Amino acid sequence: MVKKIHKVYKSLKNYGWDVNLSVFSDHGMVPLKEEVDIFKKFDSASVKYPSWIIDSTMVRIYTDGHQLDSTTWELISSFPGKWLDRQLLHRYFVDFKGEYGDHIFVLDSGYQFSPSHMGRVSCPGMHGYLPEDNMMKACFMSTNEHSPDHIIDLNQILKGVENEYNAQFI
Repeated sequence: MVKKIHKVYKSLKNYGWDVNLSVFSDHGMVPLKEEVDIFKKFDSASVKYPSWIIDSTMVRIYTDGHQLDSTTWELISSFPGKWLDRQLLHRYFVDFKGEYGDHIFVLDSGYQFSPSHMGRVSCPGMHGYLPEDNMMKACFMSTNEHSPDHIIDLNQILKGVENEYNAQFI
């Protein structure tokens, strides 16, 4: 990807354009390591599906604030990953008090639920793993010598670019 961006930049410079180029992402991507079939696991154990939403990297279960039954807990715990307790949810600034699930399980990096409620097949790369994973780091590249060392708020950067170049972002 970096080579392709560099090629575009060089092409614009070759046309004589004065180019300041900045490229950023909001998260990283992790290559697929292995697919995990949660439906097959529940079907083979003859266990009723809970009220859940299965993303590619996590399961969010709704129990109206009640405990999760032990069979469901154990079946999901057998997958590579971890349950997010209130302390972790708070640390990650996602403690929405059950709005997005009363019990949340996140797969380890590189694993994907497939099929899931996101689709029938896995993707070659995915995001949505825990932020400690180095592959989840976002990037910021720029030819501008006044680029920030780190980004706290992207809106601050965009506002600065708008002011400096009299540009407007939609």
